[in-house]
Amino acid sequence: MPASNQLLFEIFGHTFDWLAVGLGDSDEMDKLEVFSCGYNSKRSKIRLDFGIVSDKCVFPLYRSDITDMKTRIDLGTGDAASLPVQPNRISCQFVRPVDATFSYYKYNMSSKSSSLISVTRKMSGEGKFVILGQGMNLANTPNIGKHTHLPLRSPVRLTPMGNKATVYFSGIEAKVQTHGTLMTTFWLFLCGLSIVVARHSRPVLTQKLVKKQLWFLIHVCAMVIGYVIALAGFIYILVKQGEWETDSQVHGIFGVIGMSLGLINIIAGIFRPHPGTKHRSIFNRLHRWNGLLAMAFATVAIWLGATFESLRPEFRFWAVIVLAIYTGMQIIAMILFECLRIRAVRNKKLEGAISRRFELTDKSTESVAATNSEPEPKIKGKQLEHVSEGWLVAYACVFLALAAAFWAGLWMH
Repeated sequence: MPASNQLLFEIFGHTFDWLAVGLGDSDEMDKLEVFSCGYNSKRSKIRLDFGIVSDKCVFPLYRSDITDMKTRIDLGTGDAASLPVQPNRISCQFVRPVDATFSYYKYNMSSKSSSLISVTRKMSGEGKFVILGQGMNLANTPNIGKHTHLPLRSPVRLTPMGNKATVYFSGIEAKVQTHGTLMTTFWLFLCGLSIVVARHSRPVLTQKLVKKQLWFLIHVCAMVIGYVIALAGFIYILVKQGEWETDSQVHGIFGVIGMSLGLINIIAGIFRPHPGTKHRSIFNRLHRWNGLLAMAFATVAIWLGATFESLRPEFRFWAVIVLAIYTGMQIIAMILFECLRIRAVRNKKLEGAISRRFELTDKSTESVAATNSEPEPKIKGKQLEHVSEGWLVAYACVFLALAAAFWAGLWMH
């Protein structure tokens, strides 16, 4: 147990290479004392670092894996190097005096000399702002790399409560979970359902509601409502991030292209040419292919977003499995439905040819023709449908289940 004038910190979280706590007199990333808990290059041990951030540079004062640096500052008995490494979990603890004076050498670039700097840091009184950071090491080294997310800042100063402070890092930030859920609701489920219904269910869902056929209502509602949900997720992450992150730039570019193409399709649908006009067939082709292209860009964006190194490995592994099944099943479904559609169109043409043949002959010719010709193929009514209701229900259930599996992984990790 720490003494009455000491504060025991415990830091723990999931599968990042390092977690850090910054204590400062403002909510800015400067003039901080920073305690970081991280893996060594072989991920076999946990090490504890302590340093002072000044002028956006870190001045290290302590590292638990370097002997001569362990004597520079007393961090109590909570040595991170002695703590066991737990699978997919990083944790360490340290003791900090409630009020402490730290000394470090600061190098002056202009004078080419170093000067000893002493800083008194007090947790008593007004307390400190707490800034939480997380990230990965530089490749094949134990050295801390850049933040993988914008640091989380406490809105107010925090003061010690008793002798213990616990800092917990979630594997996936709530804003990322919310963004991912909203975006995939549309792109993994509603968008595909809308496309399949519009392309393949017209001969099936012909019932009318509010003077519109059922297939058309499902197509429009799934597309518009889904796009509004995705747009909410898009705006939400922009507001929460506060800036465009270069680490996720490619993901963002593909996402913006997908959202833009989706918006173009919705606007074009509002101003579509009337049925039977010469421009309607051109519109139908462009509308369909633009929708598929938007879906493709969005799928790539989801793949990129779900495999960020800053996310927990368990989630990345789960996401890759779910997205691989989704991509494969989507391709298979599109090809299968297109084959069923081609067969239905051929059957319909054959039925039309048979009807015309009997209409254009008189009774005697018809009788001779019927006698001398091969038996006419029988065409079942269901063969004239592109896909049956059963196929549509199966499609909706499969892709809703895959989207739900993605959401479960996102929120459980």
